[in-house]
Amino acid sequence: MDRGGRIVASYLSRHGCRALSFMKAGIAKVQKMSESSQRNFQHQERKFKIMAALHHWIKSEDIVAFFLSRFGDRSFLDLSTATIATILSERPLPDGSRAVPIPVGSLLRRIQNFNYLDGKPGLSNYARLSREVYEEYKNASIVDLRSLVIQILDITIEDRVERAFQDLCKRFHRLGQRQPLGMAVQ
Repeated sequence: MDRGGRIVASYLSRHGCRALSFMKAGIAKVQKMSESSQRNFQHQERKFKIMAALHHWIKSEDIVAFFLSRFGDRSFLDLSTATIATILSERPLPDGSRAVPIPVGSLLRRIQNFNYLDGKPGLSNYARLSREVYEEYKNASIVDLRSLVIQILDITIEDRVERAFQDLCKRFHRLGQRQPLGMAVQ
């Protein structure tokens, strides 16, 4: 099953859809499901598409997506991409209103847009905001970006994760690197 299928399967499993077993097999056998299961599957699918269509990205969310495209989620934050999408979805917007949830697939596509902007394989249909964020932060070090992302997500990093990150930074500093990890050489 491709990555998109795994994302949809993950979403459906969290929401109790019986189509999951078919998704895991890589074949959506919707025609063999009971009528109520089919309706539930179709409802969940519509809900997923609507959430993705209604969400309007803001700069802070794009900064997080850019960080994830450069450095991943586990090594320096110890959070999964799904957890990060949930945290971003629960934050109120700058005007105080409630944000439309960010589906994990939408966040993953945004990360792929930044991969493309970075010259790696990715999705070429990036937004103007993503280009602006990329241009502003493309030369930022992991230390600067990580601090900003921690602030945006309003999270506390566990001591063991922070120690591991600091040890990594020290090792690179000892090797004569001026900027630890991820400085784009332009």
